[in-house]
Amino acid sequence: RVLRRSLNAYNPDVIHIQKGALYLNMLLPFIKRYPLVITIHDVVHHPGDHESRRVPESLIHWGNRQADALIAHTEAVERLAIETQSLPAERIHIVPHVALGVDGAASEAVRDIEPERSVLFFGRIWEYKGLEYLIKAQPQINAALPDVRIVIGGRGEDFARYTEMMADPNAFDVHNRYITDEERDKLFAKAAVVVLPYIEASTSGVVPVAYSFRKPVIATTVGGLPEMVEDGVTGYLVPPRD
Repeated sequence: RVLRRSLNAYNPDVIHIQKGALYLNMLLPFIKRYPLVITIHDVVHHPGDHESRRVPESLIHWGNRQADALIAHTEAVERLAIETQSLPAERIHIVPHVALGVDGAASEAVRDIEPERSVLFFGRIWEYKGLEYLIKAQPQINAALPDVRIVIGGRGEDFARYTEMMADPNAFDVHNRYITDEERDKLFAKAAVVVLPYIEASTSGVVPVAYSFRKPVIATTVGGLPEMVEDGVTGYLVPPRD
């Protein structure tokens, strides 16, 4: 009710919703007089992502069908949305994901930080992020590059199961908590390479952040990630679970 009153008082030319949410989608029938744009971040719930599952997938899909226009960050998301939700292709517009407000290469706060021999995994930690495969690769990584450390920054599911997988816990630098923007910038500035070992994906906000710090990205060939990483130029693409 508060949102409805506020919107009517403001009388916007257009409403843009950054992906659906329970109360936002329940509001849609009451604000039909305003043109509506919705960004589709995830077409379906990712494996193990318990936070997103608080909003029923069917309600998200219903909300998408109410929109006058939809934004997808990758062609893979657009294709999946059309296939699973029968959305009209002409209603979906591709707008690449960018790291708004982040310009790591120009940031004075991290300008004097020298890159270290480290591999960075950053972001929410759920099953679909494939962190276990990076952890299991550690012995091979250090066999080739003994002094390389694997840095993990982010929170999500219980981290205990990941700790148990570590053949050599001393090879890891773990920050299992919410990471502030300042801390994020330092992690990316120090990293030599950013890794996304995802087993399933739509798009990723981590890739444009890595690019803003001029860091190469190793990502798996799932979802829209191959559209974001130019293999052999801005990073490398590898099979998932490898």
